[in-house]
Amino acid sequence: MVVARPSWPQRLWRDYLKQIPNILATLTTATILFAAAVLFQPRLQRLFSPAVPDYPISCSAAVAADLASGLTRSVFFIINHSDKEYDAKLLAEQLAIATGANAALPDTSIILPYGGYNGRFVAARADRMFNGDKAELAITTTPTTIRIQIKRIAAAAVLKVDIEALQSPAPSKFTADTKAALPFDNRDYERRCYRG
Repeated sequence: MVVARPSWPQRLWRDYLKQIPNILATLTTATILFAAAVLFQPRLQRLFSPAVPDYPISCSAAVAADLASGLTRSVFFIINHSDKEYDAKLLAEQLAIATGANAALPDTSIILPYGGYNGRFVAARADRMFNGDKAELAITTTPTTIRIQIKRIAAAAVLKVDIEALQSPAPSKFTADTKAALPFDNRDYERRCYRG
């Protein structure tokens, strides 16, 4: 008696059915690994990525007043987001770690170049009443540049520097949150409050 041999589609289907347990096992394993990776992502990231602390200082600015004389008053804020006090050397070391600088310690000075139209800086000074004993700042003003050096800043401190600039023509009316009226470009310092 001759036994009919199954056709190739039947053989293929039979072999495929034998593989279903292996396919289900692979899909189950992949699902479990994916779920574990999603659930434990923060822990895995901390475990396998090097700990590089962020630079703890950020800055912001606002326009305080626009006088008819063309004098624009701005406030520049320096914020320490950490719970640690820094002196100039510690701040430079922290910046070197955050930026990956491996040569000399980087300059932590905050440089504000004049960015207004036909004008100049008149004065920049730390607000002593607001700042109290939270910090020591060294501020140098020229008609085209303000340089702020942090000598010491207390933990979780917010510092205020008052800036006056003579702009000609005077900016039109603006509100306190109008960044365009600032006599300097603040966008870089909102992202990173250091030079370079």
